Amino acid sequence: MKRLISPLLALALAFAGLATTATAEEAGLTEKLQQKVSALSVEQQAALLLVLTEMTAAPAAADTPKTESPKDALVETLKAFETAGEGDSFDLGPFFERVSDDFEHSMLRDKAGAIVWFEGMKPSLFDGAKPLLTFDLDDVEVEVEGDEAYAYPIHVDTPIGSVTIGFTGRLEDDGKWRVVGVDGL
Repeated sequence: MKRLISPLLALALAFAGLATTATAEEAGLTEKLQQKVSALSVEQQAALLLVLTEMTAAPAAADTPKTESPKDALVETLKAFETAGEGDSFDLGPFFERVSDDFEHSMLRDKAGAIVWFEGMKPSLFDGAKPLLTFDLDDVEVEVEGDEAYAYPIHVDTPIGSVTIGFTGRLEDDGKWRVVGVDGL
């Protein structure tokens, strides 16, 4: 059993950066460390392995971007749209930060096309700071499959009627959910 734990411990030491060798001096230190570890009892080696595993896992967890839930991302995306007209200038930038560069739509084509369309529609979408579109998320359900999500139904009320749309989102490398498609428009 002692031989089984030592290789596991060596692996943990390597992950912790304690068993990497860049110089002869470090190689000697690593060898001494491995000798000391080998002299420990099986129980002590197991405890040391557990501690080293926790030490190496903690920084990795801290570096992992925190992700919001897909539904929270949807709500934040729509809030960014609703607040685009607040203040002295009309700014859809925060809204489009929540739209993926890989966005696709049959009419708008891609993200650049969506930006051009929304910029051209400003007078129809906003009356000063007040958005002319309102979103009802009371019934929305979000289905998540891996790093993809679909949110439906999103009820949108406009001055000329209402429409029900759905958003397709994807969890991107930076840990943020972004819209990659819209159905119903």
